[in-house]
Amino acid sequence: MDTPWSLTAEQRADTVARIRANMASMAFFAKTPLNDAELSAEAAKLEAKAYAVAGVQGTVTNCHRPHAETLQAYISKLSQLVLERLALGSDSSTDASQAAAQPTGHVDLTGTREFLTAEGAEEVLAPMLTGTEPITRIKFSTKSFGADASAVAARAIARVAETLTHADMADIIAGRPEEEALRSLRTIAEALSRAPLVELDLSDNALGEKGIRAAAAAFANQTTLERLAFGNVGCSVHGCAALDELLPAPAALRALRLYNNMSGDEGARHIAALLRRAPALQEFSMVSSRVGTDGGAALFAALAGRGDTLLSLDLHDNPITHEALPQLLNLLAAAPKLRVLNLTDTGLGDAGTAAVLRTLGKVQPPLESLHLALNELARRSAGALAEVLPRLTSLRELDLRENELGSRGLVQAALGIPRLASLERLDLSANQSRRSGALAVADAVSSLKSLTFLGLDENEFSEEAIAEIEASWRSMSSLGCWGPWRKIWSPRTMRMRLRRRTRRTRTRAWRMGRTMRLRRVWAAWA
Repeated sequence: MDTPWSLTAEQRADTVARIRANMASMAFFAKTPLNDAELSAEAAKLEAKAYAVAGVQGTVTNCHRPHAETLQAYISKLSQLVLERLALGSDSSTDASQAAAQPTGHVDLTGTREFLTAEGAEEVLAPMLTGTEPITRIKFSTKSFGADASAVAARAIARVAETLTHADMADIIAGRPEEEALRSLRTIAEALSRAPLVELDLSDNALGEKGIRAAAAAFANQTTLERLAFGNVGCSVHGCAALDELLPAPAALRALRLYNNMSGDEGARHIAALLRRAPALQEFSMVSSRVGTDGGAALFAALAGRGDTLLSLDLHDNPITHEALPQLLNLLAAAPKLRVLNLTDTGLGDAGTAAVLRTLGKVQPPLESLHLALNELARRSAGALAEVLPRLTSLRELDLRENELGSRGLVQAALGIPRLASLERLDLSANQSRRSGALAVADAVSSLKSLTFLGLDENEFSEEAIAEIEASWRSMSSLGCWGPWRKIWSPRTMRMRLRRRTRRTRTRAWRMGRTMRLRRVWAAWA
């Protein structure tokens, strides 16, 4: 279709009248009657919302959907909104009314998902458009701004720009066609450029390189910006290159948060170049971003130059592997103030993790949170834990789940636990442990008054062992601190699981060897 779907003013007015009559009847029989003035206003508001949704859904990248499909979407959305409103009855606690309970100086639109029209934006942004009190924080998440609504938002932001310091713009263009979404981002970003922002969050928007450049005005020339987040925005290699280009001198930047992107090694190298220009950086995360060995090494090398200020490092769920260990150890040796370290599922292996632990033991940073799950910790790491944990006395959270410590490993690691007087959370789930390991841990934590969670689920405990463990814990003052650990894996189940894992490993090895042989044959033939 080459023409957009629409309804005439008469058709929409007739729909509002019908909705008003139907709502009155349904509310009467539900014994939650609504007054006439409220009915008329609610019917018009719900129709406007449904019409906005249909208008967005009726447009695709290069054309418009068939009018019949868009009309059906309009009817379905309007029916849904009517039923939701009637379910509230005479209690009209909507997102707008909930805003009255917000802290002074805050505007938070978070709530039900909604495609905002210009009129809807005028209503929800009234505190910014007509209010008298200074606004310091705004959060527009879960509201989708089109071209008209973004113009209203820009006007509202411009009015409070002098006092605005924190802007959460996560998830504000959902469902919009690309051209309209980019236009909305430019409009809002231009307004934000006039505010002395300290924190900006653009996560959960389908940005990509185009979107990052469209929103550049909001962060590129900010001299006061300290915290910046681009999570789940499609920050690919080109997106990372755009960030590197658009942030030439991030002198005030203290925290950079990237997660759930497809950056890869090349993207990580662009981010590493950016980090070298951030002398005040304290917190960095690049989670679930497909960063491999080369990218990880580049990030570690860049951060080593910022080690004296680094407080938090989170790179979990990236296949970095132990091959980047030299750069990682150099970084840890140069980070004496580190408080949070998350290297879960980074492929460090047993020897690599043991080396990380021993480096931490030498530096003895004021570490409060340490995550080393899913790294195949075994005998070497267990010895390092026993040796190093007594030196990390400020530790509050220790995550060692889904490793291969086994009973002997837990017995050994438990030797260092009693010295962790501030420990609040300890997760040792899925470590292939039996009775002796659990009893050693139970005895080690018995003196920890601050412990609120202990995870031991998915281990190989018999019912008799569980009863014995529970008996040993009955004297603990924080009884009930353990997690959902009664999910028992019997020795037979564990053997079957290990057999399946071994079979999968052998199959992968065979396929890899076959591929390499074929490559050699092809190279010889070529």
